[in-house]
Amino acid sequence: MGGRIMNIIPQHYNIDFVSPPQIDFNDVANFDTREKIDQILCGIGVNTFNRFEVFLKMAEALQRYPELYWYALRQAYDSSDGIFSKSCEVELSFGCGLPGKENLMTNDELNFFNHLPGQVTIYRAMSVEEYESGSFGVSWTLSKKVAEFFLTYWRCPDVRKGNPKTIAQIEVHKFSLIAYFNGRDEEEIIYMHE
Repeated sequence: MGGRIMNIIPQHYNIDFVSPPQIDFNDVANFDTREKIDQILCGIGVNTFNRFEVFLKMAEALQRYPELYWYALRQAYDSSDGIFSKSCEVELSFGCGLPGKENLMTNDELNFFNHLPGQVTIYRAMSVEEYESGSFGVSWTLSKKVAEFFLTYWRCPDVRKGNPKTIAQIEVHKFSLIAYFNGRDEEEIIYMHE
């Protein structure tokens, strides 16, 4: 999944969140530092349900600065709710092919990631419908206990409706993993299942 991210925001998204000031998302000078990115991602009208959409608006211009692209992606991804409904955009964002993907991780996370064994077992709590579809989200964990927690406390609307849920367990090669996040002690692995 390489290439540039262009026009990945579906037409039905209504991203009317910035007021004032209006932000020109084509002008990378509006978000050419981590501080400016943080101000936009946590700015007026931005919340956990539209934050990833805000990142998508910045994504194309940020590709000129890969380190900032990866930083913004991590910040938006980590602090977004309802992300499974945007799974296509999430996969395109993580799989865009820009250099410097290690910038997604803190130094401690990168060190841990680099020392993972060649084969890794990962787990994902999901609805039975997701499991049967074979089309999985990108968020997995190294910990079965964390997956069990999400099985019980997951905020996904599909699960809140009482739909049956399960835990998927798969063995993957380390080199197919994208990143390791542990900011919330979830031992999260970013992995795109084929």
